[in-house]
Amino acid sequence: MKNLMEIETLNGVSSQSPNRSINEAHEPEQTYGVEKILSRGRTCTFKTCYAACFNIYAIKLVDAWCDADLACWCKFTTGFV
Repeated sequence: MKNLMEIETLNGVSSQSPNRSINEAHEPEQTYGVEKILSRGRTCTFKTCYAACFNIYAIKLVDAWCDADLACWCKFTTGFV
């Protein structure tokens, strides 16, 4: 007859470690910032907005969009938590 420690280990749960799956390990979370770029006397289009944001944030740029007031918004990465 097997002892309790062997049975727990055979079932995939060791009595010496917490009941956590390997996939529950803490992954760093990406953090983001958003900046509004005012459009002065021009209509905002995705193409011009994205280009303006890319000139500022380059590879950190995640998204760009125009709001109802024709202002351009940039979403960019700020790091990991």
